[in-house]
Amino acid sequence: MRIFHHQVFDGWVNSSGSILNMSDYIYATDLGNIDMFSVGGYATQVSGTSPTLTIGFFGTCDLTTFLSFGVASISGLSLSTSQETFFQGLGPHPANDFKYPYVGLSLSMGGTNPRGYFRVWVTGRDKSRRSKSMMKSLTDAGELALPAET
Repeated sequence: MRIFHHQVFDGWVNSSGSILNMSDYIYATDLGNIDMFSVGGYATQVSGTSPTLTIGFFGTCDLTTFLSFGVASISGLSLSTSQETFFQGLGPHPANDFKYPYVGLSLSMGGTNPRGYFRVWVTGRDKSRRSKSMMKSLTDAGELALPAET
């Protein structure tokens, strides 16, 4: 089983509508290798009228064509302008969505002139057969050495 936990976004989001703020691409491979997501974090220094947060997922097979494939359970979350807002939710379910080799998150805000500072972490696990077959193929190819069983 593979476990993943990383801070994937740390920065300002200051637009509403179609402008998306993507997570760091260095985690795209790790996010593509896990099948269950938990997304959590907090928003601070939020301003604007009726600010909301939506976290979506995008996937790609070639790192050039990105397709939206799901929305976390954080969709249209109302954000406080007077204190930090903590949030936590699940990502798309692997049985319902295609599994891309590279995956990222997109943060978008709604409301009038929204702005806020966000920190987002992703925790995931992969119990799929794909991870076992990938490990076996790497071992068979001599690219990965596993300790001998006793």
